[in-house]
This record gives sequence, structure tokens and C-alpha cells, in this order.
Amino acid sequence: MPDTVLPPPRPSIKGFGPYGELIGMRLVAWDLENAVMELDVERKHANGLGVVHGGVMATLLDTACAHCGIYCTVPENYRYAMTASFTISLIGSVRSGRITVRAKKRGGGRTLYMATAEAFDTEGTLVAIGEATLRYGPGCDKPEGIPRPATPAG
Repeated sequence: MPDTVLPPPRPSIKGFGPYGELIGMRLVAWDLENAVMELDVERKHANGLGVVHGGVMATLLDTACAHCGIYCTVPENYRYAMTASFTISLIGSVRSGRITVRAKKRGGGRTLYMATAEAFDTEGTLVAIGEATLRYGPGCDKPEGIPRPATPAG
């Protein structure tokens, strides 16, 4: 795929810690049952064949699946979940450009929820699909979430 000039990256709505910062993933849209993530492809994302490594793609899909089920309606609170099961289908390859992942919560209950994520290249071609079952943290099944833990004084 030829190198294309990308529009400026949208800022991330939240941070993802050291690993997320390392690969450069961004959460660019988020609501109660949807999440959109982006990644601008760099040389560091490539495997030995020069295409985005499957582990990078899996990270994007898994993270998007988790986030489509944990949006919090109370700004001071938070929600979290852990992946219980994850399946990925790598359909195509990406060498450059921007990967956009769109995730949707498909159903669930008070303990578990299911989500699907699809990854697209710059041209809008589907390149990967992820399916996840995730477990809510205690109290995190409710849209209002739970209070953030107090930070130690220091």
C-alpha cells in the first residue's frame, strides 16, 4: 500500500499506561456501548515481514472490546473490566497508514459482557476482527461506575 498523507491524529480521550504509550494507541470516541481506537502505523509496529505485528493488532482489538463496555456516566467515577476470552481473526495486513478499530458491546449481564471489534486500514478495508468476553470489576456493571480510590498523601 502506498504511503498516504494522513490527517492529524485525533487526541486520545484517556491514557493507557506505559505499553499503550509505547505503541501509540489512542481512544478517539467512546460512549456506553461503543469505542473507537486509532493507531498510526510506525516501523516499530512491524513484524519480520514488514507488516503490523499480530500482537499489536490484538492489543488494539482487545482494548477496544474492553472499552466499549466500561464507559462511565459519572466523571468522578470509573469502571473497569478484564478479558476472560479473546479470539482474533487476521484477515489482511497493514504496512503503513492508520488503523481504526470500531468496537461494539453485543450483550451481557451483571458479571460478563460480550463485544466485537473490527479493524480497518486507511482505505477502509477490514483487516482484522476480535471477539471478546469480559468480566466487570466489582460494581462496574453499572453505567455510573464506582468511586475512584483515594490517592495517598505524599
